[in-house]
Amino acid sequence: MVIVPLIPKDIDVVFIVGPTASGKSDFALLLAEKNNGIIINSDALQIYKQLSLLTARPQLHEMQRVPHYLFGHIDINHEYNVAHWCKEAQEIIQKYQSSGKKIIIVGGTGLYTHSLIHGIATIPEIPIFIRKIARSMTNKELYDELSLRDPIAYQKLHLNDTQRLSRAYEVVYATGKSIYEFHHTTQSLLPPTTKHMGFFLNPQREELYHRIDQRFLKMIEHGAIQEVKKIKDYDKNLQAMKAVGVSELSLYLDGNISLEEAISQAQQSSRNYAKRQVTWFKNRFKDFTIIE
Repeated sequence: MVIVPLIPKDIDVVFIVGPTASGKSDFALLLAEKNNGIIINSDALQIYKQLSLLTARPQLHEMQRVPHYLFGHIDINHEYNVAHWCKEAQEIIQKYQSSGKKIIIVGGTGLYTHSLIHGIATIPEIPIFIRKIARSMTNKELYDELSLRDPIAYQKLHLNDTQRLSRAYEVVYATGKSIYEFHHTTQSLLPPTTKHMGFFLNPQREELYHRIDQRFLKMIEHGAIQEVKKIKDYDKNLQAMKAVGVSELSLYLDGNISLEEAISQAQQSSRNYAKRQVTWFKNRFKDFTIIE
């Protein structure tokens, strides 16, 4: 059982990160209730209206206990990225910073949290035709191109990280520079007087994987198949369509695999994603307090 701490008086913002199914939302809610706080979502998929179950978005009765922001407020057809999120988060932080409430930012999208703390690279606008080219390429094609055009990104990125591979390719294609060269000129997007701290929830791997498997079964019980049925014919390149379970359950709904196969594949995808998250958080948030 995790002991919910009192947040020091001089801390304005508390970040909570961790892999999927690590208990971030529950911990954030308890922390907010104990410390007169509000919660801001920093999960790139929990922002979408049509994805409630598969993203494990907090339920309505939970969100009524303390103010929650940036949950389920974007239609999946709308383009949304880290810059949009940082702008919205900044506005909420500015609204509450002098209110006496603690601002708790929780989510598994480490890029959002890292960008708010350390800043976003100012990258020139990418022409639409280049973005279309990048989106039409397979991960292997993107990876091979980066090995020639951007060795830095090639070394840093994983073959399965479609979004970042595509972004790195379009940036080097358009500018001739690695996306990581732009990252050296960033500054924090938090207000100058803001003091923050962070927690990294990192359960033992065996326990985490068990939670992941059991949680997906509960998602199925509560209607995840129906949730996917409503969106499965949307553009596959949309960010929301990358949520674990969407492609697997779509294959089941189209009669290509059995439900058991879909569940097994989704559970495996989620475990793989959690492993990548843990590695990323360990490398980027070394000053956060680890809760195992």
